[in-house]
Amino acid sequence: MPETSHTQAIASRDAARAAAWKEEQGLDSSVRTYGSYEELLSDDGIDAVYMPLPTTAHLKWVTKAAAAGKHVLVEKPVAVNAAEFKEMMEACSKAGVVLMDGVMFMHHERLGRMRSAMDEAAVGPARRVVSGFSFPASADFLSENIRVKASCDPLGCVGDLGWYNVRFALWAFGYENPESVAATVTRWADGGRVPTEAAVTLTFSGGRHSVFSCGFHTAFTQWAEVAAAAGTLRLEDFVVARSADSVEFTIAGAGGLADNDSRVVDSGARRIEVTGCQQEAAMFDTFALCVASGSASDEAAFWPKVALQTQKIMDVIMQSARDGGKPVPFSE
Repeated sequence: MPETSHTQAIASRDAARAAAWKEEQGLDSSVRTYGSYEELLSDDGIDAVYMPLPTTAHLKWVTKAAAAGKHVLVEKPVAVNAAEFKEMMEACSKAGVVLMDGVMFMHHERLGRMRSAMDEAAVGPARRVVSGFSFPASADFLSENIRVKASCDPLGCVGDLGWYNVRFALWAFGYENPESVAATVTRWADGGRVPTEAAVTLTFSGGRHSVFSCGFHTAFTQWAEVAAAAGTLRLEDFVVARSADSVEFTIAGAGGLADNDSRVVDSGARRIEVTGCQQEAAMFDTFALCVASGSASDEAAFWPKVALQTQKIMDVIMQSARDGGKPVPFSE
């Protein structure tokens, strides 16, 4: 895409809503607005679409976008289940268009700095990954929002929030598959069909594991910690960066106890700042580079692959939750 590319058009099921959103966002007068998604997909001046529709609408509109020759950046969760996402992947592959999920923290420069710390003696390979992502939803949200409606987003907090926890764990463990998954859902919405509070354990080979909680019922939190033999790596804003100008993460040594366990040994914790990266913009830059390099490039092929891996784990999480939290083996 050329450097001058920008938002060209907005589509809604109501033309007035599209126009109102354009005005609200202060977009240029040249931006076109449409009263149907079909109109936008038939616009030859559009190369790619960003799709923040309810999850249950993704299969229909991703496949339609692919058939129209549009590259697709789709919000997470990418599908209701892995079978649906495979259909989307096949449609995009057949059309030769790029398909990527919208996980912005994956594109921040901080991630590379963190990987370097883990690859070096400062931390070491991950053995345990723990994270939490939650926010206190209002009563209106818990009764009316699409994320608590089985007809819109049946994965609820697991898909809306847990997608990030799972992706962070996969990143930390080098995109290995877990051996098993156990999930407990303590609160449900929409007649017990949509999870709104969950705790999940992913068990990897060699006793490594990831534990996370996600939900709509507790104070806002978005922290993650990677524990290894040599030390730990921690960040307090792993999903939504605290600032577009500056983020950080903390590295600490192994630490420990001394003097008959009466004194804590200083871990030598130090903060590492990363500046000059706006992760949302970086995500769109990555997407544009994938489009420019072609859907068959290694970079473009990576994103649907890891999205499918994440979606498969979503499937097993939901299976375990519906089975009372029993561990479920993960299989390809």
